[in-house]
Amino acid sequence: HGRLTDLLARARVWMDRHHFLRGQVFDGKGEFIRSDDTPGWDDVILPRAVREGLQRNVVDLLARRELFKANGIPLRRGIILHGPPGTGKTLIGRVLARTAGVTFILATPGMLKESEDVRRIFDWGRRWAPSILFFEDFDMVAGSRHANYGKDVLGEFLSCLDGVDSRDGVIAIATTNDLESIEPAIRDRPNRGDCILEVPALDRGLRIEYLRAASHWVQQEEPATVNRLLGEHLERWRARA
Repeated sequence: HGRLTDLLARARVWMDRHHFLRGQVFDGKGEFIRSDDTPGWDDVILPRAVREGLQRNVVDLLARRELFKANGIPLRRGIILHGPPGTGKTLIGRVLARTAGVTFILATPGMLKESEDVRRIFDWGRRWAPSILFFEDFDMVAGSRHANYGKDVLGEFLSCLDGVDSRDGVIAIATTNDLESIEPAIRDRPNRGDCILEVPALDRGLRIEYLRAASHWVQQEEPATVNRLLGEHLERWRARA
């Protein structure tokens, strides 16, 4: 009986290791997401602090996963990206999905209506680790427990984020337009919200950089028209800065 149990356990490990979803990009319903047409890091205009924070807490961390494993150190991180709408938080997720080279699972509030939904996504992340779990509009599912949110969903998030062994190889990233509305037990506690990065509106220098990058995406059959439009946008942005 013991030998059979051991064989079954080994078979489960082998199946997880070779599962067709490992290393893929999909959503909380298990549906594949195309990422081959997503821009890369060179096309994303971000403040230096944000770029360095992502490099240190995601890219470099994943690159050292074998070192962590060899030394028996769990690889895990909880990151919150916050800032006003339209500053690139969702685009960061798309670029990570394309470039990280690990399992990437996108979850929106509509996919997290029950505690079982949260548990399933964390289970997928653990089974097919290393993985990135990307939760969009996190404040809508993990707002303050004193507000009128689903407490079962919030409680499941707290439980999943606390599991050290169950989160080995899992990086959880959440986005929000309103950092203060996130439950403090997640936002302010190490090992849940390890890294909080503000993704602000672009300043004047980054706006100019954005326009230069965007010009490469414009089909310039009429260069004079393109240059005129870019100049008009730049003047409007300068007036607001």
